[in-house]
Amino acid sequence: MNNSEFFIYCIQFCLLVFTFIFIEKKYNLLPIGLIQGGILLLSSIFISAFTAHIAELDSRKYLEDAILLKSFLDKDGSLYGLFFLSGGNSIYPHSYFPMLIASNTWSNYTSFTIEKFYLLFSLISKPNLFNVSLFFGLLSFVSKGLLLKTLYNLDRDKLKHNLLYGFLLMGGIEILFISGVYKENLLLLFISFIIYTIYSAGRKWKYIVSFFCFMNALFIRLDTVIMMLVIGLGVYLFDKYKSYGFRRYLLSIFLVSITLLVLYFSPYKDYVMNKLMRYSNLRPGNTNFDLIEWNSNIGTLLPQVLWRWRQAFYSFYTSSDSLWVLNFLGLASWCFIAYLLSRQSNRWNRITLFTTSVFISFILTISLVVPNYTALLRYRSPLLVLLVFGLVLNIKKKTI
Repeated sequence: MNNSEFFIYCIQFCLLVFTFIFIEKKYNLLPIGLIQGGILLLSSIFISAFTAHIAELDSRKYLEDAILLKSFLDKDGSLYGLFFLSGGNSIYPHSYFPMLIASNTWSNYTSFTIEKFYLLFSLISKPNLFNVSLFFGLLSFVSKGLLLKTLYNLDRDKLKHNLLYGFLLMGGIEILFISGVYKENLLLLFISFIIYTIYSAGRKWKYIVSFFCFMNALFIRLDTVIMMLVIGLGVYLFDKYKSYGFRRYLLSIFLVSITLLVLYFSPYKDYVMNKLMRYSNLRPGNTNFDLIEWNSNIGTLLPQVLWRWRQAFYSFYTSSDSLWVLNFLGLASWCFIAYLLSRQSNRWNRITLFTTSVFISFILTISLVVPNYTALLRYRSPLLVLLVFGLVLNIKKKTI
């Protein structure tokens, strides 16, 4: 970052802080107060700046592609329509194909979607990773604020708000990922707004924005959103037809199974397999696993699967750079979750059942096909935050 870019960063940082103070004083949007909200905003921005300082492979690639895309816009202003389209090559006009080809991060629509956010923030500010991180920090703060506001709409218990606030402020490695310059930051934003819309007073503009969020969530993490939809259907049916007794289990399992069967015989299966093949050819970093030998006998296969599932929740790395930090933060997060589990109501509400089912299903599935521990931590981060949200909401009253 040169002096000019640093000056712009400082100016925009001050504008964001003063704008937050003005809006919060005038409209009182957050249920946590001005000072606590300001601390949450600053922490989100600083964590995002730290991820820019780390400058991992993905973020560097996204910024390089955003700068390249900016050169297309400089040559042809009509291409600014880019901001209103998302998805695969099939829905882009022919004039966009050179940009799609130039965007070579992984040449898929998930990367191209986040690159557009990098591009947007580069146009607003400067094409520098630190300046881009300022806006990612703002988006992360909005996500956290939406979760806090949703909890307030559902339950106004002060302890629950303090627990969720504390986790969102310093909850471990997951907070790093959902605050940083990563896809997970955007995914949590989109999902948080959709949840907020469902559990707040209905407004037409909220439903319009929620539809936009849903579409972009699909483009950011199609597999994750598909899993959430399938599990959400099962949880909804299970809760909706309580009067059916044991038959509601069969109804939920039947309809979810039909949905999975349709997906299996659809082009979605090819998409998933191609994505896994691309990922298996990449072995970045120092936290890689050996690929599971799926053709081995059950005696060899079962220990591999069980070991992967254990790695997905918590690992025991003690050497190799700063992996002990990941261990410590992961341990702190799981100790907090263990505390929440010990305080749960015997009758789980629908939100808690949904967030817990999604997290467990996702992590047990993705851990079998993603041979990298740090990648698992990053992929699971939005869903673990939602898990904590659901568990905090479900704390039984008599313990407060």
